Amino acid sequence: MNLPFLKKKQAPAGPPREEILRSRPVRNPALTWGPDNQGDMVINVPLEKKPWVARLGRMMPTPEVRHIILDDIGADVWELCDGETSVEAIRRRIAEKYQLNHKEAEASLVEHLRQLAKRRLIVAVAGPEDPPEPELSASPRASRPSRNKRKR
Repeated sequence: MNLPFLKKKQAPAGPPREEILRSRPVRNPALTWGPDNQGDMVINVPLEKKPWVARLGRMMPTPEVRHIILDDIGADVWELCDGETSVEAIRRRIAEKYQLNHKEAEASLVEHLRQLAKRRLIVAVAGPEDPPEPELSASPRASRPSRNKRKR
């Protein structure tokens, strides 16, 4: 007996690898970050005040900011998420600095960026498309529009 509701739904296919590597991650401008007393990179995320939290806040203090502490690699990745550096360039820098092979660096970087995006700390901007190759024409006449167009 074939029951269609028991079939697992497939997750939608993500963007192709080349598009991910060309994209440029950008930090959320609503966030602040910087080193703490121990030198670790800390991202300060302002928390939304929901009505039930505001009522609870009258009885006991509630935090207004959530702090996310990054490790060394995470801090380097965060600093490079400037909107101008591509994921491929970040991967190369991380692989070089921490002596990782390219596959290890890419796998950990993509997962790290997914976690940051899931928490809405970064957003990926599409990278520049490869410029189209110019068409070479043999004669100057070939570049002119044709006068013999059929009307439809």
